[in-house]
Parts: sequence; structure tokens; C-alpha cells
Amino acid sequence: ETATLKWPNDVLVGGAKLAGILIDAQPGPERFDWLVIGIGVNLLTAPEIPGRLTTSLARYGIAVTPAAFTARLLPALSRWLAQPAEAITQAWSARAHAPGTALSVHTSLHNLTGRFAGLSRTGELLLAIDHRIETISTGEIFLAAS
Repeated sequence: ETATLKWPNDVLVGGAKLAGILIDAQPGPERFDWLVIGIGVNLLTAPEIPGRLTTSLARYGIAVTPAAFTARLLPALSRWLAQPAEAITQAWSARAHAPGTALSVHTSLHNLTGRFAGLSRTGELLLAIDHRIETISTGEIFLAAS
């Protein structure tokens, strides 16, 4: 199966979550005071999460230790750091759900339903709702039934 990406931070295989990225930061006046990036990959097992499909590399016959996985991941991340934002957005879009995919977005302020319309220049989700485009910078995203 091919891995796909779900905005903003999930890696899916067969519609089940294999990995995710979490970022937390403290903005300062001119730059971040601190930034933490965490990457979680289900190598051997996958947690059971009510209402959410999960999977692991082991379920696909891939046996890898955390050290071996990290040894391959870090150089790949380093190569992406040298790329312009447009190249990263293009690569992400090539692995994401197709434009027009039905999505539900749950934020602290509201719930929205629309269709995936791509990414903004700065990486926000573009959600087509009726005859307008909403720019989403945060929220829980669900692939909805078409």
C-alpha cells in the first residue's frame, strides 16, 4: 500500500494512521523562544484509538528497529530542510488526498464541512465551502464521506 498524507500531520496507509508529527512552539517578539517537533511512527504495534483506524509497519511485513528507522529518517529530513517551500508543498500535495475530497474540520470555535481545495502559500488548509474558500490554520481534520 502507498502512504498518503492528511493535513496537517498524519501519515496514512490504507486509510489507517501510521505516523504523525506534533509541533509546539513559544513565539517570541522576533523569533520562536523554543520549538519542539515530535515524530511518532508505529513500528511494531499500533495503539487502539476509538473511532480511528491505526496501523503499523509490522502489519505490512516491515521489521525495523527504532535506531534503524531513525538512521534513515534524519538524513531524509535534512535533505528536505534544504528545499524551497514550494518544493515541499508540491511533494506534500502529490501524496495528499485529492482536491475535492470531502473534509470535516473541527476547531475550538466551529465545525466546518467542505472539500479539500489545496494548501495556501504558507501551508494552511484551503477548504471549499459553498462558493467560498476558508483558510484553516488549526483544527482536527476528518476525511468525510463523499
